[in-house]
Amino acid sequence: MIKSVASPDLRPIVICGLRRNDKYTMYQNLVEFHEDKFTRPPNHTTRWPAPWEIDAGSEIFVCRGDFLNLLHGDRFFHWQYFEGNHYGTSMDTVASLQKQGMVSIFETDLTGHSLTTKYQCLNPRYVFIRPPNAEYLRSSPVTRGMDEDSLQYVISYTEKDLDTTEESGIFDLVIINDDPDKAFQKLEAFALGL
Repeated sequence: MIKSVASPDLRPIVICGLRRNDKYTMYQNLVEFHEDKFTRPPNHTTRWPAPWEIDAGSEIFVCRGDFLNLLHGDRFFHWQYFEGNHYGTSMDTVASLQKQGMVSIFETDLTGHSLTTKYQCLNPRYVFIRPPNAEYLRSSPVTRGMDEDSLQYVISYTEKDLDTTEESGIFDLVIINDDPDKAFQKLEAFALGL
């Protein structure tokens, strides 16, 4: 872990990558190791709260109408519809955290990244956590239990997606995750402005 130093760049950081590659662990570690600088902003959600969530502050529970008003007013930095419920992080929430000196960290699959690119008013920093190559998927939990034809299909389209994504020019940093510890150190240094 790098010693935490003051980071003048309070723009949100969006960590993108394939499903279940190590990006979520890196995201969690960044927030945990530097809880005075980085945070997962609370989501607005239309789902019903569990009893232990009511006062936890990790979610902002709203009715569907209120959520849709925010959505149609372009007030979400990031949003999605999942299993019958809406989830989103409002730009006001991110701006409030910035005023407190905190950097909002988002973790998303490549498909979710397209939603995030719509909202540039907060000028987020984008990081792409890339596997060393598409063949890496053979030993990945993502493909566990797949037959060979399905696996070849996934490797083929993933290879194209990885190349297209990396060449898009959107990312401020591309980290090749051939060593999770070194990959996290690169992410940490970038996030801290070192």
